[in-house]
Amino acid sequence: VGELDIYKTHVGQLSSGSTYLVRVVAHTSDGSVGESSEEIKVVTTPDLDLPDPPENLEARAISSTSIHISWSSPKPKNTPVTGYKSYYMEVTQIYFAKFFLGILVQGLFLI
Repeated sequence: VGELDIYKTHVGQLSSGSTYLVRVVAHTSDGSVGESSEEIKVVTTPDLDLPDPPENLEARAISSTSIHISWSSPKPKNTPVTGYKSYYMEVTQIYFAKFFLGILVQGLFLI
């Protein structure tokens, strides 16, 4: 056996500006697993060219079961916007009851 080998790999498709924990475990051809390396923390660099939020957001009911949402594109930056995701949630009376009448216990509202 000669010199120690240095191994490396690349992990992609991670979130920018996020923290990850990394460790490595060696295994043999029969599937036996050795002890894990120590865990290290790695923070990916933030994406400094994120788009600004869409402008002129408007929403209106168009029927008893539909809403229409519209907006304008943000000012252009170096990286072009390639799409949008819209999010919505139904607000119910129980939601308000939990919010206004609840007791905060370890981060959870209880009624």
